[in-house]
Amino acid sequence: MTRSIFAVAAVAAALAASQAGAVTVNFSFSSDLSDAEAGNKVPGTITGHIDGLVDNATSSATAVFIDSYPAATLGTIADPSYATPVNVAAWSGQFSNSFTLVGGVVTAALFHSNQNGPGGFDQFWLNVPLGYTNGNTNYFNIGNGNNVSIWNNNGFAGVTFGAGGTVPEPASWAMMIAGFGLVGAAMRRRAVALAA
Repeated sequence: MTRSIFAVAAVAAALAASQAGAVTVNFSFSSDLSDAEAGNKVPGTITGHIDGLVDNATSSATAVFIDSYPAATLGTIADPSYATPVNVAAWSGQFSNSFTLVGGVVTAALFHSNQNGPGGFDQFWLNVPLGYTNGNTNYFNIGNGNNVSIWNNNGFAGVTFGAGGTVPEPASWAMMIAGFGLVGAAMRRRAVALAA
């Protein structure tokens, strides 16, 4: 009986450990073609994901990847390092990096990163207040000399966020493996005892 309780406790510990860790969130946004203030916009949508967020807290992303964008519309990328996925959080100028998650859902976002690279001044913004009439800016320009972009000034509402999953921390992996090891040991002992 004691071994059964121990085995159940070990399984519970392993499952709890597997739930802890950094959260990944997917996102996308499109150009608002009706907004006259979005001057160099072109039709299109970008998709990406945000890594390293902490649930039920406000935290900074460890990486913000652009996974896809309308390359035919935006033109050829001059620098091969800009091929997707592009980690815009690693760009040379990062001005804002704050995300709030509640129950795995993004409830606030502010991110602003620039890169002085081949082809011009590349920029990626999420919900950045710049004083436009419609609201805060969501903006993406890469490798085009900042002359063509996916752009809307619809603020937080202009971005679609979706759950991407939880990545266990290294300590959580260790706890989970140890938990399963204990379960295996308890089951083996029980099998040996039954055979005797």
